[in-house]
Amino acid sequence: MINIGFIGVGLMGLTMAKNILKSGYKLIAYNRSKEKLEPLKQSGVQIATSIGNLVLNSEVIITMLTDDKAVNEVIGSKEFSDNLKAETIVVDMSSTKPSTATKHAKNLKLKNTHFLDAPVSGGTIGAKEASLAIMVGGEQNTFNKVNKILKTMGNPTWVGPSGSGQVSKLANQIIVGLTIGAVAEAITLCEKAGADPNKIIEALTGGWADSKVLRT
Repeated sequence: MINIGFIGVGLMGLTMAKNILKSGYKLIAYNRSKEKLEPLKQSGVQIATSIGNLVLNSEVIITMLTDDKAVNEVIGSKEFSDNLKAETIVVDMSSTKPSTATKHAKNLKLKNTHFLDAPVSGGTIGAKEASLAIMVGGEQNTFNKVNKILKTMGNPTWVGPSGSGQVSKLANQIIVGLTIGAVAEAITLCEKAGADPNKIIEALTGGWADSKVLRT
């Protein structure tokens, strides 16, 4: 049984960790705010006393953190790197700059370990339903080794070398951002013209204008 370490159990991370646990994997978790670990502790998850303790006892480490600064503070820390075992796979599912991903991939390779950048899209609903879009950058062979684990949280796709996952997330944000703007303009137009926006959305279902953004 693979030992999986999970760092960062916020709104997204907590549900993602629960989905891994439901699939029968052995899980050890760490979070800076200890109270957020309580739901996992009640489910039988081992709680790490420190980042170093988690790293030392994990073959696959998943991080789900707030931003580049948090990722750098965790994965870039001496406590993290000093406790890594050879061939450990680190999967960062946070949303960061592509350059942050390539930097950690390069540094971890020097430790004879592996790194994947695997940001997600789908929000808290996708995390709860285990339907997240997971965009993965790194070595394809490494991706193949953890694909089954990633599938417990959603739909993983290998998109290219290190940093490609984060580039895909940027592409995702461009499309989502522009779509939200277009939907807002369209709904406002309907309201001002006296049409029922809910009926308009219903009428557009199945057509080219249909989307998860429109329906949500």
